[in-house]
Amino acid sequence: MDLLSTPSTNDHSRPRMACATLAAAVTSCGTTARPVQSLPPLFLFHMFTVYVIRSERGIRYIGFTEDLPKRLGQHNTRMSRFTSRDFNWKLVYKEEYSTRAEAMSREKWLKSGVGREFLDRIENELSSGS
Repeated sequence: MDLLSTPSTNDHSRPRMACATLAAAVTSCGTTARPVQSLPPLFLFHMFTVYVIRSERGIRYIGFTEDLPKRLGQHNTRMSRFTSRDFNWKLVYKEEYSTRAEAMSREKWLKSGVGREFLDRIENELSSGS
């Protein structure tokens, strides 16, 4: 259905105009003018990081966060329940995603059998220097 040819609910004799974001055009559509909401600058968008850390004893932990430096600090100061049993966690792998859902899905996959095999291969390649 084309909004430009649809009759207005207030006046059936004239075609309805598509509402624009400009205040003048908004008032012509029969609504009160509101400030135009704009998107925040690009640097304010959050990225979600899926990360893999390993402790000195070789324990691997997989998670995701919006603030990786802060989260690594939490792991190393024993503020996270699972990682509090160990110490000196080092970042070994990370991936960035634009949505929480994508990051959660990737985290879940990395925790699966094939995901763990993938991480084993990556870590072996990194340790062998290939």
